[in-house]
Amino acid sequence: MVLAPKHYAYVNDRFVLTANALVHVADRGFRLGDGVFETIRISSGVPFQWDVHEQRLMQGLTDLRIRAINVDLKSVVKKLIHKNKLSQGFVRIAISRGLGSQGYRPLPNITPTVVIETLPLPTQAPKAAHCWLSKHTKPALTSLPVHSKLSHGINSTLALLEAADHSCDEALLLNAQGQLCEAASGNIFWFTDGVLYTPCLDVGCLNGTTRDAIIRISPYPVRLNSSGISELHHAHAVFLTNCNWGVLPVISLEPQGWKWMVNEIHMEFENLYCKAVEDDVMRNRKAWINV
Repeated sequence: MVLAPKHYAYVNDRFVLTANALVHVADRGFRLGDGVFETIRISSGVPFQWDVHEQRLMQGLTDLRIRAINVDLKSVVKKLIHKNKLSQGFVRIAISRGLGSQGYRPLPNITPTVVIETLPLPTQAPKAAHCWLSKHTKPALTSLPVHSKLSHGINSTLALLEAADHSCDEALLLNAQGQLCEAASGNIFWFTDGVLYTPCLDVGCLNGTTRDAIIRISPYPVRLNSSGISELHHAHAVFLTNCNWGVLPVISLEPQGWKWMVNEIHMEFENLYCKAVEDDVMRNRKAWINV
């Protein structure tokens, strides 16, 4: 990823050159992964589903008991998109608890650290995914507020490393009860007998914003369920979702040896998702383009 020489980031009330952006070594985000983040798709200079992302970010701060931030995020993101002349790409907002620890225990009344950056689209987007069923399970809802985007991400990291060890692109995670939960990098859907399925939030999957969009725009009945991995075996189509891929077909699951073809269902949902992004841009263009 190559950034322009005059590329900016926002760090604690200041716009700085990304190359000069610094966070203190004792920040709890760096030391402990103590924070939340959001990655938001930018299309034609407009964030897709801004309100949904902002709401989930604020809920994550509440769930982690991090102090409310005194930052107008929408205004800052708008200025950063303009300063970096970003038309297509991503905005990433990361908020940590901040600087001040006594071991794991945070000191009282510390000020959160806020870092916002823009990122370009990947040079090579995947066309389909070979998946590995990971031995790493998703942490339970009783352990962590897993519906939010937590900064540590080590569970997904280990699952992806395991998948790479077996020459796979992505990893599927079950929860501790053996229920299908999500992929390491996104949510999972499957299509069987005219019905679109995805795990319900009760199993501990991420409350994904792209997941929300797919559920909203689906022309087929949607069922949120809790089931084992066997539900995928005879599905007509399986796909993953996040703000980077949109809709990513799954073409195999190992070590099960199950395989699926890229078909009209994948294409239909990819087209519906692209149209949803375009419609959102048209509705919100005036609010975001004028600085």
